[in-house]
Amino acid sequence: MLEGRRFVARSCVIVACAALSVWAMSASARSSASPYTCHEAACGIPHDGAYDQLVMGKVAGIGSPDDAQGLFKRMRIAKHWQALPASPYKFSQNLIPIVIDSGRGMMTVLMARWEFAAAPLRQGDFVRYSPHNGGVEPPPKDSVAHKYWDIDGCVLVLCRAGDLRCAGRYSPGIYRKRDGVAITAISQKPLAGAPPFGRVTTVRKESAH
Repeated sequence: MLEGRRFVARSCVIVACAALSVWAMSASARSSASPYTCHEAACGIPHDGAYDQLVMGKVAGIGSPDDAQGLFKRMRIAKHWQALPASPYKFSQNLIPIVIDSGRGMMTVLMARWEFAAAPLRQGDFVRYSPHNGGVEPPPKDSVAHKYWDIDGCVLVLCRAGDLRCAGRYSPGIYRKRDGVAITAISQKPLAGAPPFGRVTTVRKESAH
């Protein structure tokens, strides 16, 4: 597909993937004291499976175990994540909430805690989320681990916090996986005039020569 997508796909094979589940937070939820306590109506669309689009943006928040447990309780009350073990504590021991500012709205994702410990994200890191590629990232054989894997995806740090030159090469946003078209967070409809997935237009033109 696009050059930027090919570059990221190769990187994701090399870098360990993170367990993620995603839903969109609308602009009205940004004023919440905690991005993990927004009401469902303001959070957009929860997903029982992995979010199936691409997200690029900066890490805006990293949740605590209490944030994870509270999030899990609210989602279960809303009848989501019913296949996961019922323990909020076990949930918080497996997954950690991460908020990504996509520039088109906040996206809350869940990252595998063991992967975060191995390669911690930092607030301000520019990252890319994508759903798993089953051919490259096979699910775990353990049945319980598989349930968490079912709502996860892959996260990749493209630029570390403070590296403005690096981050400036990319366009934050939410993109349709099949063709890289920029879309809205909730309706997932194309955004007129928005550049496709990958690097910003000026860099992509230079790389074409």
